[in-house]
Amino acid sequence: MRFDLDPPHGVGALRIGMTREEAKRALETLGQCRPFARGYNSPPGWLLDRGRSGNGTTAIFAYCDASGQVNAIEFGTPGFGTPAEDEIVYRDIDVFRSPVAEVVAAIRRLGEIVDEEEAASSFVAPNVLLALWRDGGPRGPDGRQLYFESAFIARPGYKKNATATG
Repeated sequence: MRFDLDPPHGVGALRIGMTREEAKRALETLGQCRPFARGYNSPPGWLLDRGRSGNGTTAIFAYCDASGQVNAIEFGTPGFGTPAEDEIVYRDIDVFRSPVAEVVAAIRRLGEIVDEEEAASSFVAPNVLLALWRDGGPRGPDGRQLYFESAFIARPGYKKNATATG
């Protein structure tokens, strides 16, 4: 399945600003979700694990604020460039199957500002509230991971420097 990241609006039927219960209904069209919170004091949101035998897995997180509205959406994959059943794209750029350098260059060609953070583990396009993160998987000649494993979009004002986390 193809998922088109549309920051700061959402992804498909999962929209930034919808209620926690609306997010649950949107996610349940894709599979069974369960409650999830980023940290001990974080408001609960949802996690959907779209694991498929032998094809890696895509995890979808819907994070909620204290008022119960979705304020961020994150996709995670351990695929590290290998084809999987799900394709996660931003403006026709495959953010998980294409090497990091290609993804960043393509986003910059769109005129987006892309800031490098966390010793090149995180790349943030703050003008569109998109963050991409890498931490595991195969490494290139420079010793850095070749592929992103997390894509994060948020509502305006989510954080001054939103970064994706795996």
